[in-house]
Amino acid sequence: MRTYVRSNDTLFKQQQQAKKPNRMKLLIKVFNLAVLFVATATLTHAAGDNCYQIQNSDAKYFCLATAKNDGNYCYQISKQDDKYMCLAVAKRDKNYCYQISKQDEKNMCLGKF
Repeated sequence: MRTYVRSNDTLFKQQQQAKKPNRMKLLIKVFNLAVLFVATATLTHAAGDNCYQIQNSDAKYFCLATAKNDGNYCYQISKQDDKYMCLAVAKRDKNYCYQISKQDEKNMCLGKF
Protein backbone atom coordinates (compact mmCIF):
# COMPACT_ATOMS: atom_id res chain seq x y z
CA MET A 1 0.00 0.00 0.00
CA ARG A 2 2.81 2.41 0.77
CA THR A 3 4.36 1.86 -2.67
CA TYR A 4 1.00 2.67 -4.25
CA VAL A 5 0.81 5.98 -2.33
CA ARG A 6 4.33 6.93 -3.37
CA SER A 7 3.61 6.22 -7.02
CA ASN A 8 0.50 8.42 -6.75
CA ASP A 9 2.60 11.14 -5.12
CA THR A 10 5.12 10.89 -7.94
CA LEU A 11 2.37 11.00 -10.55
CA PHE A 12 0.79 13.99 -8.79
CA LYS A 13 4.12 15.83 -8.73
CA GLN A 14 4.68 15.12 -12.42
CA GLN A 15 1.22 16.41 -13.24
CA GLN A 16 1.83 19.56 -11.21
CA GLN A 17 5.16 20.16 -12.94
CA ALA A 18 3.50 19.69 -16.33
CA LYS A 19 0.98 22.42 -15.47
CA LYS A 20 3.59 25.01 -14.46
CA PRO A 21 4.56 26.13 -17.98
CA ASN A 22 0.89 26.82 -18.76
CA ARG A 23 0.58 28.93 -15.64
CA MET A 24 3.75 30.79 -16.53
CA LYS A 25 2.48 31.53 -20.03
CA LEU A 26 -0.76 32.79 -18.57
CA LEU A 27 1.07 35.01 -16.08
CA ILE A 28 3.22 36.43 -18.87
CA LYS A 29 0.14 37.09 -20.99
CA VAL A 30 -1.66 38.81 -18.10
CA PHE A 31 1.46 40.88 -17.38
CA ASN A 32 1.74 41.91 -21.04
CA LEU A 33 -1.91 42.94 -21.11
CA ALA A 34 -1.48 44.90 -17.89
CA VAL A 35 1.51 46.73 -19.34
CA LEU A 36 -0.46 47.37 -22.50
CA PHE A 37 -3.37 48.87 -20.55
CA VAL A 38 -1.11 51.02 -18.38
CA ALA A 39 0.69 52.29 -21.46
CA THR A 40 -2.63 52.99 -23.12
CA ALA A 41 -4.00 54.84 -20.11
CA THR A 42 -0.87 56.97 -19.96
CA LEU A 43 -0.88 57.76 -23.65
CA THR A 44 -4.56 58.58 -24.00
CA HIS A 45 -3.91 62.05 -22.61
CA ALA A 46 -1.90 62.81 -25.75
CA ALA A 47 -4.89 61.86 -27.93
CA GLY A 48 -2.80 59.22 -29.65
CA ASP A 49 0.22 61.34 -30.59
CA ASN A 50 2.64 59.16 -28.64
CA CYS A 51 1.07 55.93 -29.85
CA TYR A 52 2.97 56.21 -33.12
CA GLN A 53 6.25 55.80 -31.21
CA ILE A 54 5.30 52.33 -29.94
CA GLN A 55 7.34 49.68 -31.74
CA ASN A 56 4.96 46.72 -31.20
CA SER A 57 2.32 47.11 -33.90
CA ASP A 58 -0.48 45.42 -31.91
CA ALA A 59 0.20 47.67 -28.92
CA LYS A 60 0.37 50.71 -31.22
CA TYR A 61 -3.03 49.98 -32.77
CA PHE A 62 -4.56 49.24 -29.37
CA CYS A 63 -3.23 52.57 -28.12
CA LEU A 64 -4.56 54.47 -31.14
CA ALA A 65 -7.97 52.80 -30.94
CA THR A 66 -8.47 53.65 -27.29
CA ALA A 67 -6.89 57.11 -27.45
CA LYS A 68 -8.97 58.18 -30.41
CA ASN A 69 -12.06 56.10 -29.52
CA ASP A 70 -11.85 54.61 -33.00
CA GLY A 71 -12.38 50.86 -33.17
CA ASN A 72 -11.17 50.75 -36.78
CA TYR A 73 -7.58 50.61 -35.51
CA CYS A 74 -8.43 47.35 -33.72
CA TYR A 75 -8.85 45.51 -37.02
CA GLN A 76 -5.09 45.92 -37.60
CA ILE A 77 -4.27 43.82 -34.51
CA SER A 78 -3.00 40.38 -35.48
CA LYS A 79 -4.10 38.28 -32.49
CA GLN A 80 -7.82 37.60 -32.56
CA ASP A 81 -8.41 37.74 -28.78
CA ASP A 82 -6.47 41.02 -28.50
CA LYS A 83 -8.53 42.40 -31.38
CA TYR A 84 -11.79 41.65 -29.55
CA MET A 85 -10.41 43.14 -26.33
CA CYS A 86 -9.52 46.28 -28.25
CA LEU A 87 -12.94 46.51 -29.86
CA ALA A 88 -14.66 46.07 -26.50
CA VAL A 89 -12.64 48.87 -24.93
CA ALA A 90 -12.61 51.27 -27.89
CA LYS A 91 -16.30 50.88 -28.69
CA ARG A 92 -17.31 50.47 -25.03
CA ASP A 93 -19.26 47.34 -25.95
CA LYS A 94 -18.87 44.29 -23.73
CA ASN A 95 -20.44 42.04 -26.37
CA TYR A 96 -17.00 41.84 -28.02
CA CYS A 97 -15.69 40.24 -24.81
CA TYR A 98 -17.81 37.16 -25.46
CA GLN A 99 -15.89 36.56 -28.70
CA ILE A 100 -12.61 36.08 -26.78
CA SER A 101 -11.67 32.40 -26.73
CA LYS A 102 -9.46 32.27 -23.62
CA GLN A 103 -11.55 32.38 -20.46
CA ASP A 104 -9.11 34.45 -18.35
CA GLU A 105 -8.85 37.13 -21.02
CA LYS A 106 -12.62 37.08 -21.48
CA ASN A 107 -13.06 37.63 -17.73
CA MET A 108 -10.53 40.49 -17.79
CA CYS A 109 -12.46 42.10 -20.62
CA LEU A 110 -15.82 41.72 -18.89
CA GLY A 111 -14.28 43.12 -15.71
CA LYS A 112 -13.86 46.46 -17.45
CA PHE A 113 -17.62 46.95 -17.67
